[in-house]
Amino acid sequence: HIEAVLLVVVLLVVKQVSVPESQTQVNAMLLTGACADQTAAQSYYEDVTHGLEEEIRLLERLAQTRGFAPFYSHQATPKANGEVGMDLWVLSPYRTTLSAYARRNAMTHLNAVNLGIDLCAALTLSRKAGYLYQNLKPDNIFVTSQRQFQLGDFGFLPLEDLPYATFPAKYRGPFAAPELFDDFGEMNATIDLYALGMVLYLVYNGGQGPFAESQEGAEARRLKGEALPPPAYADYEMAAIILKAAAFRPEDRWQSPE
Repeated sequence: HIEAVLLVVVLLVVKQVSVPESQTQVNAMLLTGACADQTAAQSYYEDVTHGLEEEIRLLERLAQTRGFAPFYSHQATPKANGEVGMDLWVLSPYRTTLSAYARRNAMTHLNAVNLGIDLCAALTLSRKAGYLYQNLKPDNIFVTSQRQFQLGDFGFLPLEDLPYATFPAKYRGPFAAPELFDDFGEMNATIDLYALGMVLYLVYNGGQGPFAESQEGAEARRLKGEALPPPAYADYEMAAIILKAAAFRPEDRWQSPE
């Protein structure tokens, strides 16, 4: 008799989220009077951590559909050595990000179309659950073995909080809408669609963002509202879809992922 033994190896990743990122932020809150003392600051950062834990639980609920990649488990602990704040430890399986996948594989037209469809479906489900996903970028998009595309990681904002929210500075980057770079800019319900448009732009433009041919100032040209050139490898219909998603003015964008 020959016995076959199947060995399944699951690679796990532990992510540490430090709240706040540095004690300098604590000192700034105390100096400005935002918190009366270290006890109040600790309470504030515990509330922030509870908000992140709620996002983890939301992701678990949304992951009952195939459009989301959940974490395995998490644990929050007070910072060591008497520092103010919390450390959140998050356990997840090793997953292939869109960034890593694109470095090793050519994105076919079919894959790119499925990317757009899968993410529009995920953003639709997120909105139906009452949340806007505000941190959409290739590193937060995961590719399954069946080449399905899923959203993961933090970045959910309750839609009811949208009129009063400010965009976290740590989320600013090449996929964030131009109005989000203004400290007084208003949040709106198209920022997830703009980010998706910029992700698709990258895919259909050979991995490069708009104005990549510029020696300098490519990001400045995008943020000041210069019309984006069509992605090099998109047909005219797909180019029109992407450019509407990534329009400079929120009112000119798609208003719904559906």
